[in-house]
Amino acid sequence: MRNLIPHFIQEQYQQQQFEGEFDALTMFVDVSGFTATTQALMKQGHEGAEVLAFILNDVFARMVNTVYEHGGFISVFAGDAFTAMFPLRRELAADDIWARHVLACADHVQAIFRRRGIQTTPYGQFTLQVKVGLSRGKVEWGIVGKTEKAYFFRGAAIDGCAASEHHADKGDIVFDSLAGQLLSPEAIETDVVADGYFRVRKLPQSLLRRIPRLTLPRRCRPSGCSVAKPASATGRLPAR
Repeated sequence: MRNLIPHFIQEQYQQQQFEGEFDALTMFVDVSGFTATTQALMKQGHEGAEVLAFILNDVFARMVNTVYEHGGFISVFAGDAFTAMFPLRRELAADDIWARHVLACADHVQAIFRRRGIQTTPYGQFTLQVKVGLSRGKVEWGIVGKTEKAYFFRGAAIDGCAASEHHADKGDIVFDSLAGQLLSPEAIETDVVADGYFRVRKLPQSLLRRIPRLTLPRRCRPSGCSVAKPASATGRLPAR
């Protein structure tokens, strides 16, 4: 089965932990162009739906894998957007190392669309682009419900990455001043897009190449694996 809930929630549930908080860098990713692509392809019936499914799986699987490879996880999908979290696990790496991994992840997400943003299909050519917003702060989480359970994430860090994305244009990576405390804006080329918000103009590849590798806990890959408990895509958990 595929992972339909964040591994973080699965692990906390198995340990009978139902609420808490952590420090994190956060990322909001918003893809544009899928609405028009979906409307055009769904007019083509079953064949168009298959083409759409291929595009979705090809693009989103690459983004999700990139998030996990850099130590993060997806907390929620919302249509053609998602929020990713990178808990600052200091036993694995210092905060500035996590920040560089998040920058590298954001850069890889943009690279996916530079390579695959123009999708050529039997039914026409479609253009997909992406905006990325970054922030940092506390994240609160919880597992709620008596028989049917659901989970949530909330906090200033989640609101912050969405606010950063609102200041981004297509193809941009924008971070706020809280994330900037770890991202060292002076080490990368940036533009000020609003008070407290910075757009990455250029990321030195030398900065990304020198990132120490993370020794992450072994767990199932996000692309598909067995999980201890089944769950629905709505974020509900099975009752014990």
